[in-house]
This record gives sequence, C-alpha cells and structure tokens, in this order.
Amino acid sequence: MRVGILALLGLLAGALPALADERADCNQRGNWDAKLAACSALLKTDPNDVDALIERGIARTESSDFDGALADLNKAIEREPKSARAYTHRGHAYQRHRRFDEALADVNKAIELDPNSISALGYRAATHVIMGDVNMGAADAERTLQIDPNSALAHHVLGMAYSGKGDQDRALEEYSKAIELDPNFAPSFVNRGAVYNRKGDPDAALRDLSKGIALSPGLAGAYVNRSSSYLKKGEFEAALADLDKAIALDPQWAALYTRRGEFFTKQGKLDRALADFDKVVELSQRPEEAYSRRGRAYRLNGQFERAIADYSKLIELNPKNAKAYAERGSVYSEQGKTDLAKDDYDKAIELDPKFVSIYTERANVYVRKGQLSRAIAEYTTALKIAPENPDTYRARGGCYRKNGQLDLAIADFNKSISLSQGNTFAYLSRANAYQEKGQFSRAIADYSKFISMNPEDSGPYHNRAVAYSRKGMHSKAIADFTMAIKFNPKDGQAYFNRAATHQNLKHWSLALADYAKAIRLGHRKFDAYFNRGDIYLNMREERSAVANYTEAIALNPKDYLAYERRSFAYDRMGNLWKGAADAWTAGKLKKRR
Repeated sequence: MRVGILALLGLLAGALPALADERADCNQRGNWDAKLAACSALLKTDPNDVDALIERGIARTESSDFDGALADLNKAIEREPKSARAYTHRGHAYQRHRRFDEALADVNKAIELDPNSISALGYRAATHVIMGDVNMGAADAERTLQIDPNSALAHHVLGMAYSGKGDQDRALEEYSKAIELDPNFAPSFVNRGAVYNRKGDPDAALRDLSKGIALSPGLAGAYVNRSSSYLKKGEFEAALADLDKAIALDPQWAALYTRRGEFFTKQGKLDRALADFDKVVELSQRPEEAYSRRGRAYRLNGQFERAIADYSKLIELNPKNAKAYAERGSVYSEQGKTDLAKDDYDKAIELDPKFVSIYTERANVYVRKGQLSRAIAEYTTALKIAPENPDTYRARGGCYRKNGQLDLAIADFNKSISLSQGNTFAYLSRANAYQEKGQFSRAIADYSKFISMNPEDSGPYHNRAVAYSRKGMHSKAIADFTMAIKFNPKDGQAYFNRAATHQNLKHWSLALADYAKAIRLGHRKFDAYFNRGDIYLNMREERSAVANYTEAIALNPKDYLAYERRSFAYDRMGNLWKGAADAWTAGKLKKRR
C-alpha cells in the first residue's frame, strides 16, 4: 500500500508542472493558437474551469470564432454569475462583431460588479466611441487612466476619440503611447496605420497594419485598412486579397461587401460588383446605400431597367431622398427619356434646393432637348450656389458657344481655367471658340496647351491642323493631320482634310491617295470624288477625271458643278457631243437652284 501511495504521489508530481505550463500558455497573449490549445487542454481536465473558459473565449474572439467565444463566455457567466471578467470579455466579443448594444450592456454589468475594472472601462470607452459618442468614450478613458496611468487600452481609446474628432496628430500620439506601454497591443498598430492612411502615408500605414495582423491575424478591420493602403499605392491585387481575407474572417459584415463591390465597379468587373451589392442588400438592416451602389453598377453595366428599379426602391424606402431622384433621373437621361429625367430632377431640387449637381444635370437635359437658353439659366443657378466650380463654367460656356454667343463662351472658359489650371478640356473648348471667331493664333495656342497635357487625343491635332490651314501654314497642317490619323486611323475627315491640303500644295499623288482612303472610310464621298476629278484634270488625265466626276454624279445627280466639270473633261477629250449634253444638264440644274 505504501508503494502505491508513493507511486501516485510521483504521478501527481509529474503532472503538476505540465498543468502549470498549460495554465501559463492559456493565460498568455499573442499566440492565439497555442492559447486555444492550452485552454482546451485545461478544460478537458476540468470542464468548469471558469478562468480557462474566459481565456479560451478571448482566444476565440481574436480568431474570429464568434459563436465559439460566446459559448465559452456564456458558460463562464453561468458558472460564475458575478465574474466581471466574463462580462467584460463577452462585451468585447459583441463589440468585435458590431453588436454594440449588447456589448454596452455587458461592460456596464462588468463595471457594476467591479467599478475599477480597467478592461471593462476601456472596452466601454471604445464602444462609446464606435457608436459615435466620442465625449462619453473619452471620459471613460480618462477615468481609466486615473486608476491606471499605464493602461495601453485607455490611451488607445483616447486615440480613437481624437481621431473621431478629426485631430489625427493627437490620435497618433495616443496610439504611439499605447504601443510604447504594450508593444504587442495589435489594435493600436491597426488604428495608427489607419491614421497614417488618412494622412496620406501608405508606406507607414502598411508597416503598422502588417504588424497588427501579425500580432492578431483575426482582426478583419486590419485587413480592410491594409487594403486601403495597397489601393493608394496602386497595388490592386494585394488590395483585393486583403478584402477577401476580411470577408472570410467576418462574412456577415455588410460594409466589406460594399467596399469590395466599389472596388469591382472601378475595375469594370460589374457582374462581381453586383453580386457583392446583392449581399449587402441581404445582410444590411438599412440597405439604402446598397440599393444606391447597386443601381450605379447596373447603370454602368447598361442594365437600365434594373438600375431604375433599385433607385425606385430607394425612393420607396425614403421618399425625401433627393439623391435617389437625381440618380434615377440620370438613368432616364441616358435612356433618352428626357421628360422623365426632368421630372426626377425637378423633384430632387424641390427636396433639396441647394443640391447643386442637379441643376447641372437638369441643364444637361435641356441641352439634349436643344433648349440652350434654359440650360444656361440652370447652369447660372448652379453657379450662384457653387460659384467656384470650374466644370459648371465650362459647361455653360459650351452652351453659349452652341448658341453663337462666342464672347460669353470665351469669358466662361477663361473663368474655368482661372479656377483650375489643370482643367484641360477648358483649353480645348476655348480653342474651338477662338477657331469659330477666326482667331486662329489664339486657337493654335490653346490646342497646343491641350495637346501638351493629352498628347494621344486625335481630335485636337485635327482641329489645330485646320487652324494652321486657315493661316496658310500647310506643312504644319499636314503634320497635325498625320498625328490625328496616327491616333485614330479610321478618321475619314482627317484623311479628307490632309488630301485637300496636299491638293492646295499640288501634291497630286498624295492628295489622290488620301481621298481614296477617305472614300473607303465612307467620309464625304461626293466631295472626295469631285476633288479627285479636279486633280486628274490638272494632271491632264481626262479619262480618270470623267470616271471620278461620274462617281460624284451618281452620289448627287443634282449637283450642276459636277456636270460642268465632266463637260469640260469630255471637251478636252474631243467628245464634244457628251460635253454638250453635260453642259445642257448643268445649265438646267443651275436654273432650278
């Protein structure tokens, strides 16, 4: 019997160090997998170990196992109803999964049980800030610091409060203080990274966010913020991978699908965007923004009726949503349903008379309807609300130009340029107005400015070439027509105009080749055949001249000049009878004019 007792004591002596190691691993922070395994081992030995239940609940929270965390923490509270720690960490689990009312109830209960609980006060402070009560959160954080001046959590929450108030520099100080006090406190690395993103420093943000993820891989928000950093750096695949990871960690977080849907929309992957916005509508308790974003994706995808259905649903949910009427009006406008578009724009303005973009949208409808004076009046109203908008000046200037009011148009383009030197299209618009006024040197200067900023746009080269031609600078005109053709090889007008310039310079073969190209592209075929006839006459190739004039006459049998020219060609060939017949037809057509 004595030997058996000694043997049992030996077994216990060997087991105690192992249990001590498991307890230490269960209580540690950082290695969540090891913590989870150690706590599970302790609970296998004693399923009612409240401390192990709480610690495993913490590990499961950090690993985004929300259901598992709640099961452990509920059991801990059942076993020990007055455990402030159990309520504190269940509150934190609720907070991490955006069930803020339940989170607040639990941390309040923890503080009732233990008024000096640093963790409970800290988590309550954080919950207040997240719910938008920045001042209440800051007050709880200050109270925490009175109890423990070295509370990393309290400094972290103060950082959240300052960030919420827009004071990013003070927020950085507090997050840095929290990290100094606890170098393994992942949330402060994550939030400091988010501040660096806001301050336009994606490299610093990436360093902090990656550190936060290394410390706590289950923080979905860390991946969301790191995705933003990658986007700022143009690293789109990495950004998408982080969004995917965040959604995998927290598939019920509707805002993540919104963000990824917007990403897909900008990438032109509209079917994937629509699938994400569908998910937002399914998950969100307030799906208004999802209908708006999905409506925009449908619109970009050309699914106009579905877009209208989403905007109509948005209006049904909130009949005073001016933006919804405006967006639906834009879809109607794209469909060419200008009356329906105007009705929606009218309603949007009725709901929000200072909704400046709606005046410009309604003006655009009037432009499409050809009602330029009404469009000008709408742009003028928009400028009274937002007098520093360069795009509105340019749009109104475009209406003045179409209306033949070139001086007013140029004045608006001048104002647009003065408000935004980089407003390249204002230079182009002003160049076109100068061209129409016959001020070719000024037009050339503005076309040149636009080309310097947009060197691969064919249109401005073409227009500048026309200005050079009008000034008799034919070599420069040919060079610009050639550049226009380089960037748009199917520009029949450019071939035609280059041909006409070659014709003026008596470059006969080059002109003939360009007219032939214009004809193949279907541009101004009558004029091209007619001009080719003239060139062949000048080259004394009368048969080819007759052939081209005949093609021109087939396209426009009532043009007397084509008959006159062919008559002259026949006469030169000695075919006087056909020449006389064409001369008679030309005279007859001329009298009818």
